[in-house]
Amino acid sequence: MKIIEIFASQTWGGGEQYVFDLSRRLLKDNHFVFFAGKKSEAVERRLAAIGQPFCRLPLGWYFGAASIWKLAKLVRKEKVEVIHVHHFKAAFVAVAVKLLSRRKIKVILTRHLVRKGKNNLLYRFLYRHIDHIIFVSNLAKQKFLSVQPALSPEKIAVIFNSIYAEEREKTVFENTNAALVIGFCGRLEKEKGVEILLQAIALCKNKNIKCLIAGNGTLEAEIKQISQNGGNIQYVGFQENIQKFIAQTDIGVTPSLVEEAFGLANLEFMMQGKPVITTSNGAQPEYITHNKNGILIEPNNPQALAYYIDYLTENPEKRMELGKNALQTFEEELNYEIFYEKMLKIITNAVIPA
Repeated sequence: MKIIEIFASQTWGGGEQYVFDLSRRLLKDNHFVFFAGKKSEAVERRLAAIGQPFCRLPLGWYFGAASIWKLAKLVRKEKVEVIHVHHFKAAFVAVAVKLLSRRKIKVILTRHLVRKGKNNLLYRFLYRHIDHIIFVSNLAKQKFLSVQPALSPEKIAVIFNSIYAEEREKTVFENTNAALVIGFCGRLEKEKGVEILLQAIALCKNKNIKCLIAGNGTLEAEIKQISQNGGNIQYVGFQENIQKFIAQTDIGVTPSLVEEAFGLANLEFMMQGKPVITTSNGAQPEYITHNKNGILIEPNNPQALAYYIDYLTENPEKRMELGKNALQTFEEELNYEIFYEKMLKIITNAVIPA
């Protein structure tokens, strides 16, 4: 198959990692993958590292003529069969290319957000011409369909996210340092709850812990300053090799304040057998069962977060149990080959039930 993957954002986050992982797996199976999106140093650097070209698109509005022209040129030249998008604006461009080129192009959209759908005339036009919408969780699907958009059920699928790693870092169940290591990795934005984590660390009764924070964003300068003041908070910057970072931790924390469609950071920790403390809003309860393969707390509650950090710090047997169960859940239900097999069925025209 010849596939175009369009990056939705100019920054690197979970959605971009999703595209990157899927593309690497497709390339491994000798499919041809072409990349497009807005000018982005973060995205283009990652693609250059695997030797893949990138077509810059303006993607400024729903039917941007420049984006349609450039994408249509690539489609005609390379005889592309599938355009995979991750944002509705890009979907409009892809559908326009499909109609204007008069080629049998499949347009697939993966929905990475928990938001209601739209049902106006413009979107009804889009739904008629898009081939599949993939939701990364049941919650994302239910919220989108709550407004009853004019979307045929056969075009809908739910495929849980996963993490692709050709070679995994060695799973480390226990840190050999005196201090237990708490890990956070993600965008340093208010919505991700990193400030709640800082408050919780200050409330912890057990002070023999170290909190490593990886990522970048608008709160970066504040967290860097806190880190420079000493104590048990250490900012380690954006990590290209997130597996290596997680291998150094004992417990993962993802205290998001918003509804996550499907938190990839949780899977990063689970894949390495690390117990994770996360919030119960969003799709997390679809793959994490409280006190079995992780810990679920209500959002915006630093007291609850501090309690469970102390609890897991003081109970190594429970920490080990949660970590091993998390790894088992990942291997049996969330591993990348399960995800990839379902994606491939859609890409190659087979239909799977919603």
